[in-house]
Amino acid sequence: MPTGLHACVVPSDILCPPVPSRALLRNRLSLNDLSSSSTMARIWDLLFILFTLQLACKYWAPHIKKKSPFDIKVIEDIYEKEIVKSRFAIRKIMLLEFSQYLENYLWMNYSPEVSSKAYLMSICCMVNEKFRENVPAWEIFKKKPDHFPFFFKHILKAALAETDGEFSLHEQTVLLLFLD
Repeated sequence: MPTGLHACVVPSDILCPPVPSRALLRNRLSLNDLSSSSTMARIWDLLFILFTLQLACKYWAPHIKKKSPFDIKVIEDIYEKEIVKSRFAIRKIMLLEFSQYLENYLWMNYSPEVSSKAYLMSICCMVNEKFRENVPAWEIFKKKPDHFPFFFKHILKAALAETDGEFSLHEQTVLLLFLD
């Protein structure tokens, strides 16, 4: 049984709010409110929180009974559009980790057949974040150990790859932190 913040039980209608459109936000906020870059940053942070909650409710939240089936495109999109595009922003990775992305979606659905760079890097980012937060990270792999040898070999291969441009310097750093 999870403890701490992960153990919170909140009604699904509170956890799965609709994400407001940009047009709605513009209508509700005056142009003066949007002139500050810090205000815009807070708005984008809030939108990412809502976006993550919606994804979690649709695909991996443990309290939701009817989840959508696994879709590798979800992982690819989150990695490319949210993690890489934000230059591995801690706040985004922290929110994904808090939503139990690793436990309930990434590792639960991992297999050699669906393994990809985005999939491997997403798992590494989530594990690294768990260590950064001083949260036990290896328990999830113990619960479903079948594909761990393949996963680990793939990580080693990626970390030892010649710099051919497949992995950016930031991605190589994430891999090395994972192996540390």
